[in-house]
Amino acid sequence: MEGQHTSFRCESTGSRPPATLSWWMDGVMMNAANEQVPVETNVSSTTLRLAPTRHNDGAIVSCRAENPALPGAAVEDIIKLTVHFVPRVELKAGNSQVLAAVKEGDE
Repeated sequence: MEGQHTSFRCESTGSRPPATLSWWMDGVMMNAANEQVPVETNVSSTTLRLAPTRHNDGAIVSCRAENPALPGAAVEDIIKLTVHFVPRVELKAGNSQVLAAVKEGDE
């Protein structure tokens, strides 16, 4: 829903050293909260908190995992956003009407 905060969590396991995670929306890197994990677990996780707008409807959000020891070997998972939003409405007077002079029965 437009304007409602939503959290997305991304977790990477099995990388040695632990992967560096990053969030992207339509190819643009986004800021997110990364969690520090003990090196011996080889687990990395990150959370993206987002309040989408109608302009984000259809956007592609991805989490990218990269092993710092293996440049260029990134993997990612993606989702396509579906944002629900209320319609906008605008009332306009016709070209030949002046709102101050409109009365019942006028066309």
